[in-house]
Amino acid sequence: MIRGENLEKEIEYTLRDYWEIFYRRRIVLVISSAAILLVSVLYVLFLMQLKYKATAVVVVGSPNIQVKTVEEGAVKEEYEAKNELELMQSNIIANRVISLLNESEAYKRDISQDDIIRMLRFDLKIRSNIIEISATSPDPQEAFLVVKFLIDAYIQETNEHRKKIIKDAYDSLSSQLSAKRVELEAAERKLTKFVLDNEIIAKGIEVGKVTEEGKEETTTGESDINNKYLQLKSQRINLEAFLEEVKSHRQKDQITALSIISKKEEGLVDLTLRDQLYEKERALSKLLLTQSEVHPDAIEAQGEVEEAKKKIDVELDRAIESLEIAVAHLKREEEKLRSLIKEGLSEKMVEYSGLLRDVDVKKSIYNSFISQLQQLDVVEKVERVPALKVLKAPELPTKPLHGKLFGLLIGFIISIVGGIAAAFVVESIDISVRSIEDVEDILGLSVLTSIPLYKGYIPAEQSAEAVDERRAKCELGLITVRHPQSIISESFKHLRVNIEFLQAGKNIKTIVVTSPAPQEGKSSVSINLAMAMAKAGKNVILIDCDLRRPTLHRYFNLDNSKGLTNFLVDNGPPETVTINDTEEEKLRLITSGPIPPNPNELLGSDRLEKIITYLKAKCDTVILDAPPVLAVSDSLILASKTDAVILVFFANKTAKRAASRTALLVNNVKGNILGVVLNGVETAPGSYYYKYDYYAEKK
Repeated sequence: MIRGENLEKEIEYTLRDYWEIFYRRRIVLVISSAAILLVSVLYVLFLMQLKYKATAVVVVGSPNIQVKTVEEGAVKEEYEAKNELELMQSNIIANRVISLLNESEAYKRDISQDDIIRMLRFDLKIRSNIIEISATSPDPQEAFLVVKFLIDAYIQETNEHRKKIIKDAYDSLSSQLSAKRVELEAAERKLTKFVLDNEIIAKGIEVGKVTEEGKEETTTGESDINNKYLQLKSQRINLEAFLEEVKSHRQKDQITALSIISKKEEGLVDLTLRDQLYEKERALSKLLLTQSEVHPDAIEAQGEVEEAKKKIDVELDRAIESLEIAVAHLKREEEKLRSLIKEGLSEKMVEYSGLLRDVDVKKSIYNSFISQLQQLDVVEKVERVPALKVLKAPELPTKPLHGKLFGLLIGFIISIVGGIAAAFVVESIDISVRSIEDVEDILGLSVLTSIPLYKGYIPAEQSAEAVDERRAKCELGLITVRHPQSIISESFKHLRVNIEFLQAGKNIKTIVVTSPAPQEGKSSVSINLAMAMAKAGKNVILIDCDLRRPTLHRYFNLDNSKGLTNFLVDNGPPETVTINDTEEEKLRLITSGPIPPNPNELLGSDRLEKIITYLKAKCDTVILDAPPVLAVSDSLILASKTDAVILVFFANKTAKRAASRTALLVNNVKGNILGVVLNGVETAPGSYYYKYDYYAEKK
């Protein structure tokens, strides 16, 4: 299964994986770390300023100031730690600090509001009003003065603010008090004029007098009659409204009417009748669950419900009748008092009572304002108590907050972290196939073997000419012949063994070796795989099917004038194809022949199938070196005509999407992908291949 759309699947890394990443990106890591460290050292030695820190600890808060007014509500100020912290951090306090610094003889430097705010730090302790204030500056005197003047500026600002609140409240109360005094005097003059004009006292009908306790006490019967009349009238109106409400609810629901009467006039009705009705209705409902409505038991239960409702009707009739009687009684009593009032000075007495109440109300309001003004006198004294208490006064710092050694240490740590981060960034943006895990976990393809990156196998006793010759031959892809004990040769042996296991029980005799793009080592893989099989005793025929850029004849120093294209163009039998012997006894080679103008059509012809069938009968395995899949479609034609396909990916070069696309295209033509050869794997110290390579050299 190919997971081409799941290239970003997360892989669980081990410590060895991280070490291999660091080794693979060691140049990036070293350069990044060195650059960051150099910049850090230069900054610390030449640009870094030593910082001094002055600290003070304060407690904010004072008694709450709260002044209430009748018309404007409450004037209130609360000292809460969060609010005070915001005030300390505000531009207002910063400007005050600047003013105090300018006035100080110990400070002669210009400073801005932003500088003040940038210097200061505030730490509000959890669940407390304690605030730690600190200022950091290259100048220890400046740090000390900023903290000291900030406390002074805060006290000045809060005191002025509190004074303004008290003054505003005092002015508001004073103006309202004057207005209420005028209203009270007007009401008293009106009451006095009414008494004199109507000669109420002269006629001996004084309404009331003041007792020793300060309460008004009625001394004549006229006032009692008037009050009684008003009470009876109010009771009658309320009772009539209640009676109408009961009648209205009774038309809708008897139970509701019964409940309303019981709540208003306790004892007037029997509420047990309601409970009895509920009980009989529940019994009827329960009976109807099992019986029909015409059943004798159901009819009897229905009769009991109706009887309970009739009892409630009777009870409601009796209660309403009682209420109507009470209303009629109140009306009669009201008429009696009305007659008595008409005979005396009742109307004047009612007016007099109203004027007197008006005077009392205005006097109460006036006294309330006087009381609030008296409270302000107390507030003025409380205002003198500071809203801030200093627990720890600031001191002039004598040692820097951090020395240059600390800066160098931080720079070193940042350089290490930065180098590691740079290595991981480069690693993360690298879209190439890097390891076996990338192929198996991300692309979902099995890896037949991984071939280490070739860095030259140069024995110390060889001369320069011999070295150049040996390196040239190794670069021709014959490393299994030149260095049979090398780790790369062992990798091709490993590839041969894996293919033999995959061939077991299957008729796999023709294998196409291809890659996504050029320069990924497919030809050297084809040659060395063929060599490894031949050395194992198998008859192998290697065919150069890259009819556009053939290379195999160069590796073996053979003439390419006759080869595969000659057979595909001619009409001769398969026996006429030119098969070349090589230095390996059991390995033979068919070169590509002259480059044709139409390689795609030639490879898609029936003649290719005939030669493949012919060669399968003459040897154990046929290996076809094919052109890159993404460059041309020749390899896809070959994949559809052969038994298996081996894909060659070059580590840190082949893009993951290119690899995935290659596998997808081969699968689309129903090609049988045996697996992947991961070429050019860089071996880090400590890895398996590094250790094996060391072992192989010692052998």
